[in-house]
Amino acid sequence: MNIFGYFALFNASVLYGLGFLTLPGAKKSRAHKDVALIMLLIASWSLGYFFWQVSSSGAEAIFWMNVLMAWSAFIPVFFFRFVLDFLGIFKRWRYAWIISAAAASFFVIGILGGFMTAGVRQGGSYLSYPPIAGPLFVPFLVFFAICMICGFFFLASEIKSATPVLRQQIRYVILGSAAAYAMGTTNYYMWFRLDVPPFGNFALTFALVLVSYAIVTKHLFDIRIVFRKSTVFVGTLILFTLFLLVAKYLSVEYFPSAGIFADVAVLLLAAFAFPRTKELLYEFSNKHFSTSFYDGAKLIGDLTIKLNSTLNSRTVYGHIADALTDAFHSKSVGILFYNENNNTYYVQYNKGFELDHWIFPGNEELHKNYTQKGIPIIVEEIRKIEGMERKMIVKMFQRYGIDVVVPMNIKNKNLGVIVLGRKESGDIYSDEDLKALKVIAAQTALSIDNSLKFEEARDFNRKLKVEVAHATEDLRHANEELKSLDRAKSEFITIASHQLRTPLSIIKGFVNMALEGEYGKYNKKIGEVLSKINSANQRLSDLAEDLLNVSKMEAGGISYDFSQGSLEDVLLEINDMFSAMAKERKLRLDFIFPDEKTPLVRMDRVKLREAISGLVDNAIRYTKEGSVTVRLGIEGGWAKIEVSDTGIGIKQEDLPRLFAKFSRGEGVSRIHTEGVGLGLYVARQIVEMHGGRIEAESEGVGKGSRFVLELPVSVS
Repeated sequence: MNIFGYFALFNASVLYGLGFLTLPGAKKSRAHKDVALIMLLIASWSLGYFFWQVSSSGAEAIFWMNVLMAWSAFIPVFFFRFVLDFLGIFKRWRYAWIISAAAASFFVIGILGGFMTAGVRQGGSYLSYPPIAGPLFVPFLVFFAICMICGFFFLASEIKSATPVLRQQIRYVILGSAAAYAMGTTNYYMWFRLDVPPFGNFALTFALVLVSYAIVTKHLFDIRIVFRKSTVFVGTLILFTLFLLVAKYLSVEYFPSAGIFADVAVLLLAAFAFPRTKELLYEFSNKHFSTSFYDGAKLIGDLTIKLNSTLNSRTVYGHIADALTDAFHSKSVGILFYNENNNTYYVQYNKGFELDHWIFPGNEELHKNYTQKGIPIIVEEIRKIEGMERKMIVKMFQRYGIDVVVPMNIKNKNLGVIVLGRKESGDIYSDEDLKALKVIAAQTALSIDNSLKFEEARDFNRKLKVEVAHATEDLRHANEELKSLDRAKSEFITIASHQLRTPLSIIKGFVNMALEGEYGKYNKKIGEVLSKINSANQRLSDLAEDLLNVSKMEAGGISYDFSQGSLEDVLLEINDMFSAMAKERKLRLDFIFPDEKTPLVRMDRVKLREAISGLVDNAIRYTKEGSVTVRLGIEGGWAKIEVSDTGIGIKQEDLPRLFAKFSRGEGVSRIHTEGVGLGLYVARQIVEMHGGRIEAESEGVGKGSRFVLELPVSVS
């Protein structure tokens, strides 16, 4: 066998390994999957190449020639697919890719039909059984070239608009692919009886070296992490296999009577010890080799819990630094705040960096291309951008040993950056690290912003207390007088309400007795008058009750009788209460319940029914025609009740004050004259005492309204 066969076998072995290691990344992006498929296709082509070179007859050589050409038909197709996925433009050009895949399928059918190869020549200067081109060979070369050129065109057209890191990645993809394609064409001279050595396999080796370099230095794919995790797992498995063999030997040699009991004991010991041994190997690898084996989701989740537990900024900085050093084994961590007015960063927290000053200038180019967009800065990569190595900012990064700069952004505003030094292992920060850092930086920005606002409010309160302490005696006296007047107002409302209730009850009793004929018969006109008196009396009674409830609420004098209850039962009662009223007004009243039974809610049944009834009553009264819909649903841990109507709607300027005391929307008094603006206020107080919330929505006058009431459901 010649040297080209050996190279083909070598390339096949390496590419099969890289392809299967890349496949786990397919869950992250389709570009990973495309690269894995390209590697596996080229590996299969190389393997066919090897078997062609060890063929013992012309027929066998033609068979393997057809096999390797069938695999190669899909290489340009998936290269084109990789370019589209890598640049994020696949959807726009998906039909072009489908056409290329259909063309490749056509060529495969032709290859299997024997139209690619017209035969082989006996003996050759460099290869065994050189092929003779069939009628399909030239169209196949044209198809291959078109796919590759289209891919190169799309890559080249994106270079100018790409970020510096993506620009570097594109250049490596173009360089490696173009070199492999250009030198790979030397495999096809022999088809036209030209005695040119096929250096295509050497080109594949060059491309492998280039791709490996891009993987290691350019974060092209996280194959390294998959490989190292697999290595640790396999290493643990090998250790335990050795342990089981030694244990089996010792049990047979020294405890032959134990038999199956010894085997079971050894297996149980291995099962319990395997996870812990794997963790120890992970920790050892984190400390002395390559990228850390941390769980990104657990890291972010644990840090979130810690950040949510404090509003002290120094504690927040400590939690962030500890989490990053534990996960990435960084030698140093710093947090810098950004001052937009003078484009400078000042150090707010430092752990491990040896600094000689605490304020650093910003760089407009990096701010525009990276920090403003929330893109992490990898110092080693930006240093290789033309002209950047001479910039003072890059020299400063190198001087202090900074490897990564991660922006902390809130929306489009840059709060500052997190800077990380080199890892203890000397390894670079992988794509997995950078993705976790972006999430952590976003969380950090929010947490720091919250803590700063809290500290600002706390300092303001302290200052306010000092100012109040120095206020004049007249101002304090005026404040006490206002409190006294407020208490007098509440007492007046309470007394007035109590005093009104008694005569109103008496009036109601006498009117009801008169309506029932206790004082003799009366004509129709007198009956109408008595009914009007009864209605007016009821409205006054309701008003007195509302005023009394409001007064009690403000004084904290209302007691609640909470128990577990069903919202469906409460809504069914409300349906019975208002169905006649809706029918009288010629409105459709719909109550919609979920298919499954909703969880119970901790409620004061009477008061909650009062709050919901008020919403339904308003919806019916302020709707002239159409419908009122009450819908019950569950979202997350909340029961959601929506009361919507097709009524008069609410002005946008009225929405913010809708739930205030004695507040009514403009124009509603012409429709419902009896209201005083307390119903929604009382409803909100009741809902909030249940741990819930209530809000109103409307697109405007004449477009109906929607009230949403949410209550926490009980946990079983």
